[in-house]
Amino acid sequence: MRRGVAVALALVAVALLTGCLSPLPEEGEVDYTDRWNTSAETTYYIDDDTFTAVVDVGGLNGSEFEIWERDPFGGDSSVQVAGVRFRDDGNVTNVSNVDTSGDRTVIELPAEGGRLAYTATKSGTSFTHPSPVSGSVEAHLPPGTDARDFFLGRISPGGYNVTSEEPLVVRWGGLERGRYVTVEYYQRGYPYVLIGVLVLLLVSAVVVFLYYRRRLSEMEEKQVDP
Repeated sequence: MRRGVAVALALVAVALLTGCLSPLPEEGEVDYTDRWNTSAETTYYIDDDTFTAVVDVGGLNGSEFEIWERDPFGGDSSVQVAGVRFRDDGNVTNVSNVDTSGDRTVIELPAEGGRLAYTATKSGTSFTHPSPVSGSVEAHLPPGTDARDFFLGRISPGGYNVTSEEPLVVRWGGLERGRYVTVEYYQRGYPYVLIGVLVLLLVSAVVVFLYYRRRLSEMEEKQVDP
């Protein structure tokens, strides 16, 4: 039994190390057909375990495009990406020249102008990523979710506009390159579930209080009686 558990744990560890359990899509699974047409310089499509970024690279100087994220010590770290595509004049090409060896992921663009798309992982219901170019930024949240409740969600930086309610789409205008965008979201019905649970707990507490209060009163009456 113990040997079987050890073998299973070893297999899980190997799968994690080799990326078998990675949520990143395989090359054949990538399809950005409905995501290219956006007017923002940077657009994020947030999914369950991943997000897709579509970036207008026409204003870049040079042929290198950088992607990075903040590490636990406040520095930069490279990002593992999949499905890197370049679209110019309606033509979409695969991009394979991706270097993740440094503290930033560097992608060699096949041509000037156009848009670049890539997919990367995110953690749970929290999304944070720096804008790789200056300009407007859009974030498309998963259907059925929201992030505007002060206690349950977060949208940063402020000064955004809501351009769609379902799915929720927020847009910033004129963010500088490197400015981090953060969205912490929740299911739309979650606040009502939370309120229901709190009400149930409150009612239960009142019932327990009244019960023990009555029991104490009965015990006091028995002590008073001769």
